[in-house]
Amino acid sequence: MELYGKETVMRRFGLSIALLALFAGLGLVAVGCNWTETRRDFPPNALASPHHGHGHDHP
Repeated sequence: MELYGKETVMRRFGLSIALLALFAGLGLVAVGCNWTETRRDFPPNALASPHHGHGHDHP
């Protein structure tokens, strides 16, 4: 029973690690997307540049 208990704990531990990694990956992707969107909309060089600092021109 002890071996079974350890195996179950290890399996749960592995599963939680996998879930954490998955959520961390999704979180990083979401943060990365939001960061690039924010950077495009509010460029950090807007104060330094007299022109509006979008990467692409709007008509």
